[in-house]
Amino acid sequence: MYREFITPEDLDVFQRLDTWPETMDDGSRLLTFSYESGEHLTFAYSPLGRSIHLRWTSRTGATVLDAFRESATELIIRADPEKKYIITRFDMGDCSGEFRLQTSPAVTIVDRLLF
Repeated sequence: MYREFITPEDLDVFQRLDTWPETMDDGSRLLTFSYESGEHLTFAYSPLGRSIHLRWTSRTGATVLDAFRESATELIIRADPEKKYIITRFDMGDCSGEFRLQTSPAVTIVDRLLF
């Protein structure tokens, strides 16, 4: 069963994460985060493709994590004075899950897939 990928408006993303989503040629959005440690994080989400792509690189440019997920149903931005999160929910019929990315003050990732 097809489910729409619900994403927030660009202005809402900017107001909560202090980063404006860059619109790519295919309509996907790209968020870029740089840290004092020299690490970089890019997070792309495609409403049409119902997917996300996360790339985390170290200060030396080495890939720490490169993750791609499909069947996304909802993208949620949560922010409070101490922490900022991008939460993506998935539904693949037989299983569902949640990919929780903390972007501030440090990068942490929790990936849950339930069958």
